[in-house]
Formats: sequence, C-alpha cells, structure tokens
Amino acid sequence: MTRTRYYVGLVTQNGHAVSEATQDKLCQFVADTHGGGCTAYHAVGYWQGARESSLVIEVLGDNVSPEVVTAELAALANQTCVLWTREQVEGGFAP
Repeated sequence: MTRTRYYVGLVTQNGHAVSEATQDKLCQFVADTHGGGCTAYHAVGYWQGARESSLVIEVLGDNVSPEVVTAELAALANQTCVLWTREQVEGGFAP
C-alpha cells in the first residue's frame, strides 16, 4: 500500500491567506480523485526562506498520478507549486 502526501502552502502568490473554504475544496478534490477519503492537517513549512502555514493532505493508494493532482491543487490554492511525496506503508482497513 502506498501513502501519498500533498503539501500545499496556505499563502497565495499574491500574499493572501488561502481561505477555509478553499482548503475544504482542496481536501474534497484529493478525496474525490483518490477514491473517497483523505486525512488533512496543518503544519508549518518553509518556502524560499520564508515560514508559512501549510496544509498536508494524505491518502492511501496509488491509482492516481500525483503530478496531475498537484497541478490542480496549485491552481485551486494559487500556488507556484505543490510538493508531493509517496512511500510504501504497511497497514490496512479494519471494520
């Protein structure tokens, strides 16, 4: 099983905060694209030497190209880019 994480900065290219409504759209897009579920949490990141709030969205499964997802996330959040990582994990779903 794979876990993919998307790291989205919460400051737009224009210097404005990404709204809660937009953050919800980001999560919903990832969940819908990856088959229905995701986990999201806030973190602090650094981009080009500056500290900024970020949203980390993670999903299990590898049925989607992360490059396609990151392009859409960047457009929705008005970002120059979005980082993604993918790793093999052990786990599963229990009733």
